[in-house]
Amino acid sequence: MEIRTVSRKALSEVKRLSAIMEERLRRTDIQLLLPRIIFAPTDKDGRIGYFDPEQNLIVLDDNLLKEGMEGDEEATFLHELAHAVDFSRRGYSQHDHLFHQICSTLGVPDGFEKAKVRLKNGEKEKVREKVRKLIRLSESPFENESMSALKAAQRLMAEYGIKEDDEEDIRLYSAELERKGKFYFHEKMFISIITKLSGALILREKRDDKIALVAYGSIEQVEFSYETYLFLNDALREAFRKEKRKNDKDLDFFSFSAGLSSRLYERIEKENDEKISKALVLSYNDNSRRFKNIFTSSRITGRRNTTSFYSRSSFDKGVAASRNIVIPKQRGKTGIKKIEHKE
Repeated sequence: MEIRTVSRKALSEVKRLSAIMEERLRRTDIQLLLPRIIFAPTDKDGRIGYFDPEQNLIVLDDNLLKEGMEGDEEATFLHELAHAVDFSRRGYSQHDHLFHQICSTLGVPDGFEKAKVRLKNGEKEKVREKVRKLIRLSESPFENESMSALKAAQRLMAEYGIKEDDEEDIRLYSAELERKGKFYFHEKMFISIITKLSGALILREKRDDKIALVAYGSIEQVEFSYETYLFLNDALREAFRKEKRKNDKDLDFFSFSAGLSSRLYERIEKENDEKISKALVLSYNDNSRRFKNIFTSSRITGRRNTTSFYSRSSFDKGVAASRNIVIPKQRGKTGIKKIEHKE
């Protein structure tokens, strides 16, 4: 799963770094299949950037997008570009004298030819993060908690001169759930289920002449969306195989899947706690607002989930099979509840 950071600054910096890459390679006569560039949360393992040769991808930590980090960002990018060049020549890359020669050719600043460089953390960014957490807490369905968090956020914003629409705060994370030519009714229903469980914004986007399902939200929300989408599709296929093993030659997959996914969605509607549902709707609306702020020229459009099936028997068997699937539950900041099948 590839989780990337999406913000106006991230989009503009990818364009800027791409231009730098083309200019440096052209100036040094280095031939290279240009790698993709993304920003993502990567610093948990101490890295602020890496090159993935399998995907021909340079990943930069999203902390490099902070105010005052422009020099470190560009230097880190050039370091990872040197890895891409080194790998294209040798089939591997390591921090040896040959790698350092490539760094020198590309103009990597002194000190950035090493494996790791520490990030600088400013006081204002720490306050911004605290404000973000308080604003998220202000969307709580519990009125006292919500008002208290909002007042605390407003005090900090006034003290440090932070605006509510500060570009640093307009940020989403995204993960592609699947990419193919066409999505069917049951897959669209699964998207609706995941949206209701997580509050993530899930869109269908055209990518490389195919349609991609992309989840936008917090890291926890996009991880949950990815894992749950896989789980629901696996559970459907397993339920269909079990029914097929009963020698039901006339069993139709699309009718079966329509019955199963429709009933699962109905269960979500009935079982959702009202207060939790309200919080998730607020989260979905916030993700939609952030998406519109980042992609100012994009519109969020939806299509009605409609289907037709020709086998009532297969549809009813899908409905029956849905009873054996334990629907995963989002548990807020603590992540994903254990996903399992009923025996």
